[in-house]
Amino acid sequence: MKRIKQTLAAGFLAFAALNQAKAEVSPLSYGVKGFGSMSGLMGAEEFKINDKKANAKLFDFGTLWGGGGLHGEYAFTNYLGVALDLTYVMTGGNLVGEKPPVPATPPADPATPEAKAPTASMYFHSIVVPISLCIYPMAREEDEGILKAFIGATVSYSFMKTVENGDKKLELGDKKGELSGLDFGAHLGVAYEWVNGFSVESQYTMNFMNRFNIAADKKLTAFDGEAGSAAVTDLKTAKTHSVVLGMGYNLATLFAE
Repeated sequence: MKRIKQTLAAGFLAFAALNQAKAEVSPLSYGVKGFGSMSGLMGAEEFKINDKKANAKLFDFGTLWGGGGLHGEYAFTNYLGVALDLTYVMTGGNLVGEKPPVPATPPADPATPEAKAPTASMYFHSIVVPISLCIYPMAREEDEGILKAFIGATVSYSFMKTVENGDKKLELGDKKGELSGLDFGAHLGVAYEWVNGFSVESQYTMNFMNRFNIAADKKLTAFDGEAGSAAVTDLKTAKTHSVVLGMGYNLATLFAE
C-alpha cells in the first residue's frame, strides 16, 4: 500500500509539473517568413561532361535564391511544441567539367577568348511542407524573446524544373518525366523570436530522393550534347540539400492582449 501511495504521489507531482510548464505566453503563433537559400547536389560523383569526370559543387555560393511562405506553431508546454510550414523553395546545383587543354600553338587572333570549362545545372522550383518538433531550451516566458531549436521531416513537390547546359536553357515539364517531382527529406535549425514578433531563422535540409527518373545509361534531353552544348552522361544519382537564412513575423502578436 505504501508503494502505491508513493507511485500516486509521484504521478501527481509529475502532473503538477506539467501543468506548471504550460506556456505562459500564447501557445499559438502563425505568420509569414521570407528567406534566402543556397543549394547543391549530393551523390553526383560519377557524372561526366564530354566523357570526362565532372565536379558537383557542394553549394552554389555564387547564387542566392529567394523564397518564403506561411508558418504555424503550437507550444504544448514552455519547452515543447510543433510547427507546420508551407513554403516556396528553389533547390538544385551545378556541375563543372574539365577545362579544355591549352592549345599547343596560340590562336591567330590574340583577342580570342580563353576556352571555359563546360557546365551544366539543374534547378527545382518546389512547394515544401516541413513539419517540426520544436524545443525551447530557455523556456517561453512572457515579455521575453524565444529561442527555438527544431528538427523534423519535409515533403516537397517540384512544379517546375529548369536545366541549363552551357548557354542552352530548357524548362522541363512533366511531358518527359525525366526529373522526379516528389521528394522527401529531413531538416534541422534554430530560430529566435523577439517580443515584437519579428524573428530570424537558419535551417539545413537534406533531401533523400534521387532527382533522376531515367535509366542510368540514358541521356537527359537537355544534356544530350546537341547544338554545341555539353554532353552529360552517367546520370545515376543526384540529391539536393540546402541552407536557408531568413526572417519572419508572428502575426499573432497583433492580437495579443
